[in-house]
Amino acid sequence: MLKHMKRIKRSQVRKGIYLDFEGLKDHAPALAGFLIDDEFQQVVFDPALKSAAEAMSISVEDFESFVRSLLEECEENSRFIIAFSIFELAVIERELGIDISRRFKNALRFAGRWKAKHLPDVEMKKKSLDEFIRLPEVPYEFPGHLEKGQATKWFR
Repeated sequence: MLKHMKRIKRSQVRKGIYLDFEGLKDHAPALAGFLIDDEFQQVVFDPALKSAAEAMSISVEDFESFVRSLLEECEENSRFIIAFSIFELAVIERELGIDISRRFKNALRFAGRWKAKHLPDVEMKKKSLDEFIRLPEVPYEFPGHLEKGQATKWFR
């Protein structure tokens, strides 16, 4: 499963589809956030969140249809799904039985190399997405109400 994820080219980073699932542990994802060509989008999978999604103008889709459309986009336009761990890869395989490893890259691998090269003296508690996006060199404004673990509290 992981043999295809060793390296990533700069062009693959630019064309990547950045994906993050949210939901309760050991359940199908309730929603996803994804970034394609600098456009951030969200999609809800859990029917229990349909009215909230509609109130916030967030699309509601079937999980399998969503994953298949991402894979189609990857194949047609030579893109990779990029996530900050192998969690998304494992969830897709567990929930749908689909091995996406040919079109998947683990950002944690190349983010660590980037940090070591460009910010060798910066201390980090751990190599995680929430730590990387707080680096001054990363132009991201972190919404304070969505601290680590807060999204799943809302689901409960």
